[in-house]
Amino acid sequence: MKKNLILTAALACSLTLAAGFSCPAFAESVAETAEEAAADTASNPEEMIFTADEAPVSEQELTVDNIDEFISLADYKNREISAGSDTPIENGMTANIDYTGTIDGEVFDGGSAQGANLEIGSGTFIEGFEEQLVGCREGDRVTVSVTFPSDYFAEELAGKAAEFDVSINRVYLNTPSVILSQITDESELIQYPQSLCDEWDRILREIYAGYMGGEEDFSKVLEAFGISEDTFRSMVLTNVKGDLVQRAILAKEGLSKESEAYEKSLAVLLGTYGFDSIENMKAVGYADAEIEYVVMNRMCLGVIEQYGA
Repeated sequence: MKKNLILTAALACSLTLAAGFSCPAFAESVAETAEEAAADTASNPEEMIFTADEAPVSEQELTVDNIDEFISLADYKNREISAGSDTPIENGMTANIDYTGTIDGEVFDGGSAQGANLEIGSGTFIEGFEEQLVGCREGDRVTVSVTFPSDYFAEELAGKAAEFDVSINRVYLNTPSVILSQITDESELIQYPQSLCDEWDRILREIYAGYMGGEEDFSKVLEAFGISEDTFRSMVLTNVKGDLVQRAILAKEGLSKESEAYEKSLAVLLGTYGFDSIENMKAVGYADAEIEYVVMNRMCLGVIEQYGA
């Protein structure tokens, strides 16, 4: 199944959806695909959006050079991100970790990851995993011992004892994605570019219609999700603002699709979704615009982390 990159990465950081997920072997509840998680959130639209700024829509072309005419960007540097290398992990903090899971000394499928962000105390991983990281510090390497529940959805793991070699790369008070949301909220909209409004309208229509087998009557789609026309318009404008903030940050840093950072972020994205080339990614239905947006989003988060305090 084609997972929706816009929902799993872009919208989560531009504030419409927060459809995060972890490695399937760790999810204590049924492993939802990104689309299913997003659909669950979409059924509660009042929790998805915040009021779009009152600003005019402009036919003026949006470029790297004139983006300041569309958005007044809040300060994105020196934001409080890291808890510090000497700060012990507490519930509510987020740990960036590498982990490798083994059962009877053998690595098992779905039990390893690198650079995973885990909010401690969230219950995202199976019972006992997060608790054993409390008190650890940045740079620590620990062994976490857990037992998968007897009714675990992956039958081959159910009831089995496992050990995880866990390296704690960084401890966050606020993750870069949370900071990006704050920056978006604090930035002032001057005007909406019509072209970007049209693009996000198209993207969201395709996403929600896709949940209903490509239903062409969009009024039926909105009715099925309990979303009014006004709410949908606010969703579009909310994502346009998030998009503008991301573009403005990258413009100030001189980063673009032609930069080396783009190629590095693209390589990480391909690896994350299990593709060996962008051509193979496009072959299963990912559009150029979708891929580019998510790669640029990763670059933007990297900038925020680089400047984070």
